[in-house]
Amino acid sequence: MGRGTQLGVVALILFKSYLLLQPTDIHGQEFSSDRLDVDLTQSNDEMSALPEEDLEQALEHDVADSTPSSIVSHDLYRGLEIPPNRIYRDCPADLLPGQFLCTDLPIDPETQQPRNCHPQTRLAPAPCQAVPGIICRETGNGTFTRPIACQWTNGYDFDTALVLSVFLGMFGADRFYLGYPAIGLLKFSTLGFFFLGHLLDVMLIGSQVVGPADGSDYIIGYFGAKIQIVSMDNETLRKPQSDWY
Repeated sequence: MGRGTQLGVVALILFKSYLLLQPTDIHGQEFSSDRLDVDLTQSNDEMSALPEEDLEQALEHDVADSTPSSIVSHDLYRGLEIPPNRIYRDCPADLLPGQFLCTDLPIDPETQQPRNCHPQTRLAPAPCQAVPGIICRETGNGTFTRPIACQWTNGYDFDTALVLSVFLGMFGADRFYLGYPAIGLLKFSTLGFFFLGHLLDVMLIGSQVVGPADGSDYIIGYFGAKIQIVSMDNETLRKPQSDWY
């Protein structure tokens, strides 16, 4: 390799090094740090002057074509009272346990159950808060409403039903109270099926096997014991295994 060729290679390397050291934007155009600071300041001033609704729409526009778990990060929002990174989600459906907290539950002090419990679904709406950085699409902030399990009550008190069964069960007062007038009339006519039905109802009501006729749950007193009856079906049936013997 001749001396002229060597000099040409060295010159080419130095020229490429010079180009790499020059700051360029994504379009390949040079810009200075002073120009960047001015542009960001002007952009922040323009965004700060926008109404709150327009500012929220501008943020939504950035993620209009993004996936639910997309993260919005832009220097335009730097200096504003807006988190630079936002994760937009359908909070009731997408968030997993640990990504939200439902603490301020609307509990009815008389029933000890969440308010507005649906009688068919046994679900009640509860206000929840997502972890910082997650924005719910339906509200535009970190709060959302999530259905939680509840026990629908319709005014039947467990203590009242049990007392009526123990002391007036032979006259059918417990069955009348729970909404079984036919059985109550039979117990009244036969003195609780000759006291056998009286004793049986005391055990059934005391163990909460017999409840109100409308399918609602008992109103249990503070810290009262609520029995959950576990039924067995084809999915929960224990089948004998080869290693049991």
